[in-house]
Amino acid sequence: MRLVSSSAASDGGHAPVFQCADIALLRAPLLPLDRATAATADLRGADAAALRSHVKTLTSTPEIHEALLVSSASLGDALAGHGGRITRRTAYAVSRYWLRMTTRTTPFGLLAGAAAVRFGGTAKVVLGAGHTKSAVPDMNWLLTLVERWQRDLTVLRHLRVVANDLVIVRDGRVELTFVSLAKPDDTRAPTVVSLRHSAPVRATLAAVAKPVRFPELADSLRRSFPRASGEAIDGLLRSLVDHQVLVTDLVPPSDEPDPLGYVLRILGGIPPEELPELTELRTVHEELAAYRRLAPGEGVRLWTSVTERMRRIQPSRHLIATDLRLDAHVTLPREVATEAERAADVMLKIAPPARIEQHLVDYHRDFLERYGTEQPVPLRTLLDPATGLGAPATYQQPPSHRWINPSPAPDHLRNRDELLSSLAQAAALEGSSETVLTDDLIERLDNGVRADGAPGFCDVYATLLARSCADLDAGDFRLLIHQAGADCYAGAFGRFARLLDNTDDLTSFVRQANPASGALPIQVSWRPRTSHFGLLARAPWWVPHRLSVGWFDDRSAPEALGLDDLVVTASTDWFHVFSQSLGREVAPHRGHMLNYATAPNPVRFLIDITVNQAQARTSWSWGSAAALLPFVPRVRYGRSVLSAARWLPDQSLRSTGLPFEEWADQFARWRRRWRVPRYVVMKFLDNRTRIDLDEPHHLDLLRQQLQRRPETELVETPDADSYGWLSRSGGAYVNELIFPMIPRRDTGARPETPPQRPARPVMRLRSEQQSLGHAPGGEWLYAKLYSPLAAQDTILTRYLPRLLTAVAGEVDRWFFLRYHDPESHLRLRFHGDPTALAARLLPTLRDWVDGLRQARLAGNLVLDTYHPELERYGGPAAMTAAEQVFHTDSTAVLAQLASTGDGPRVPPELTAAVNFSSIVGAFHPRHGATAAWLLARYPKDEEHHRMFRTHRSECLRLIDPGTTADPPPALALSATAAAAWKARSAAVARYGQVLRELGGSGDAWGTPGHALASLLHMHHNRLIGADSTSEARAQAMARGALQAYQDRTNALHGQAAPHPERKRENARRNG
Repeated sequence: MRLVSSSAASDGGHAPVFQCADIALLRAPLLPLDRATAATADLRGADAAALRSHVKTLTSTPEIHEALLVSSASLGDALAGHGGRITRRTAYAVSRYWLRMTTRTTPFGLLAGAAAVRFGGTAKVVLGAGHTKSAVPDMNWLLTLVERWQRDLTVLRHLRVVANDLVIVRDGRVELTFVSLAKPDDTRAPTVVSLRHSAPVRATLAAVAKPVRFPELADSLRRSFPRASGEAIDGLLRSLVDHQVLVTDLVPPSDEPDPLGYVLRILGGIPPEELPELTELRTVHEELAAYRRLAPGEGVRLWTSVTERMRRIQPSRHLIATDLRLDAHVTLPREVATEAERAADVMLKIAPPARIEQHLVDYHRDFLERYGTEQPVPLRTLLDPATGLGAPATYQQPPSHRWINPSPAPDHLRNRDELLSSLAQAAALEGSSETVLTDDLIERLDNGVRADGAPGFCDVYATLLARSCADLDAGDFRLLIHQAGADCYAGAFGRFARLLDNTDDLTSFVRQANPASGALPIQVSWRPRTSHFGLLARAPWWVPHRLSVGWFDDRSAPEALGLDDLVVTASTDWFHVFSQSLGREVAPHRGHMLNYATAPNPVRFLIDITVNQAQARTSWSWGSAAALLPFVPRVRYGRSVLSAARWLPDQSLRSTGLPFEEWADQFARWRRRWRVPRYVVMKFLDNRTRIDLDEPHHLDLLRQQLQRRPETELVETPDADSYGWLSRSGGAYVNELIFPMIPRRDTGARPETPPQRPARPVMRLRSEQQSLGHAPGGEWLYAKLYSPLAAQDTILTRYLPRLLTAVAGEVDRWFFLRYHDPESHLRLRFHGDPTALAARLLPTLRDWVDGLRQARLAGNLVLDTYHPELERYGGPAAMTAAEQVFHTDSTAVLAQLASTGDGPRVPPELTAAVNFSSIVGAFHPRHGATAAWLLARYPKDEEHHRMFRTHRSECLRLIDPGTTADPPPALALSATAAAAWKARSAAVARYGQVLRELGGSGDAWGTPGHALASLLHMHHNRLIGADSTSEARAQAMARGALQAYQDRTNALHGQAAPHPERKRENARRNG
């Protein structure tokens, strides 16, 4: 299918959201595309001679033979053994590998490789045959050796150790729930460690918070426990190392490009006679270095020698991890990178809004319920099911006890799905293979997401299509976008960084990443549970600060963070992670492509937080409706194909029971009906292999693939001449480019009303006693009364006063809240003598609730633990004064609700606005401070300002900018309500004074302004309920009235209205 033709560039009328680095990664197969035709022989009825001839044709060159040997030891054995007998299975395997090394760009062994690409003025491509091999021991093999040696005291005495930061102490036991297995198939290896937390173990863990040499640690324990023998001390430490409670520096760090060389350096001080294997290991290291220097096709003999030697040292299924650096020197026109930026830009703009997974939505809701928006919670405390919420549902390291609450798919995507489905069906009916994104279509799909909602980093994977370098220079090219990864820093470069000559430019580029939250990027690395995947976890430290989990690391270094350094807070929109040592919000990301769903729970949670801050993904999506259609057309934007045409084979074609001839006839009918071209890509997930549907052998391969992987799709692929720009004498090569990108953040004007998010929490962590809260039986009794929303005002005005009268002698303060979780309920909290609360209040409360249930006003009564919001209201020293405000505000609200009766004389939002003004006036008694604080705290919102305009005269009549403690007479409150109002004003004034005094001494948690805003928020909750729209209207009415008073005063005195920034500065001075 011809994808390259003369076409206009994508719309460049505005600066793209994304900025591409000056370097990209080129990936290409070992062989040119035109050699794929060699793997077309029909093998279904082939006899032994034909099978042998087919395999011999494909493996006749040393280059191919070595590539197959390196990629599959079992296939290498099959080709070398059986006296030259070739099975049908072996022949098919060779065909699949051949197609892979001619059509698939994903690096794997020597079948495909990678090289750096630079951007400049004109295209310059030099593609040679002198590819460079990389070969290091498989981490499974190497770490099996490391673990064996770490049990040897001879080795241990040359190592440093540090505590594994995943270790926790619970009920007298040391627990480790994430153990890295060098041998994943070893059923005897523990996946969870639990050891007695004895005095020597306790002393050991206290001594290894920082790295210490093993002999020094042993000597320290001998001094602390003189009655213990040296053998016992050594045995204890060896056991702690063996169980990974202690980690040693013998395990190669994740950024080490030569892991075996590193191990040899660490063990360099051990005499050969004490560890004879070292001599053989050095030989392996030398042979691998010699193998790397040999050109592809020249290393079979040395490969055989080194693998045999490695098996003698340590038998293993996987021995060597290989990669290939292409002999390619490529400079592309900068316009290619610019086109990729435009493609990423439009994909971000029209992608469906990112949907946070339900288990994380539930977790965020539960966090707010438990901790509110102010409390910083230590990460490990949070994820512990005993001390916090436990890990979110679906987490497996260790398994979470939580479950997912099913949630229906959002309705807001329905219009998008319907539009795209209609486009796809129209293309099928009209016989069209392409849909072009017009300005009108982009406008209809626009999700409103811009740079601040973009992922912090993005890798765009695309094939560059052009017939020649001259066409590239002329701008006659296309980009075929495959995917965009947006959850790691330069992840596609991670394991290949050691192959590239220089990654300094890329490192500098990554460090320009600027999360929208202003957080500091940190790179997270963890030791995989299965060591075989250790190669994928290897990457440079792209950013200055790191979090290395499960590895040996010196966490006292300025750039190194530890899990215990991190605390979690939440705003109403999402989570935030802060480093205590740095005093900053941080944005954790990985720097490689290892699946973080398999990481330890703390790591997965940290990355989940950062990944889910993006409001949309940089990738095309057909939506749920069109995704199941048999055909969807190509989607093009300028020179970029955002999505290739795709076909889903009929369910009948995935049947395992049809003979090939019958299946082929059925496939041919399906192919004619849907106009499937001759050349397509057989695609499953990110595995793509180009096949020729006119060739029976390729059809047979497709049939087998559909039976093994029924989800396989067929995707259009360019004609061979579209790859002409990357070619040498042997032909043109399929290519894939990976463009690293970061968003251009707008550091200028921000929206007037940004979402609520903490700039930096006060790092006041609760003591263990404060974290426990007040359980029933103590000085607080906390009850949840479940009741319908419609019944709550009746309960509050008619029934709650009776309860309060009955327990007046037992309670010195109380307060209530309205809430839903998701069922609506009232939260009642009573403070008093614990004996009186348990012996007299609780029975009275039970009888009171029974009456409500009989009246069909309420349901269940639940007792719970009260966790005071210390961080929100100024800390422990301010909490009693804050609770006195809660008490007087609750009393005032009950009285006001009783005064309004069934027909309120003013809108409830206006009543709340009047109360807002009074509360602020009591908190800030200085003249003019009420208006200054409210105007700065709540910027004008045109949507809600309409409420003020509608009720302007009433607002000006009721809202007093003065500081009187009395309610405005026009509110016409009862004497009881007026007295409660005055009592609240006095309590608020005392509370404000307490906060200012604490602030002066440096003992305040948080700021007075934040605490005051919380008082207003909770007043609205008590008076009206949890309704953000109603609360915004109340704020707008209070603001509008005070602004009107201020404008009138300025006019009378001939003064200009102060600039908004001046207002905010005045407000800051007032807390």
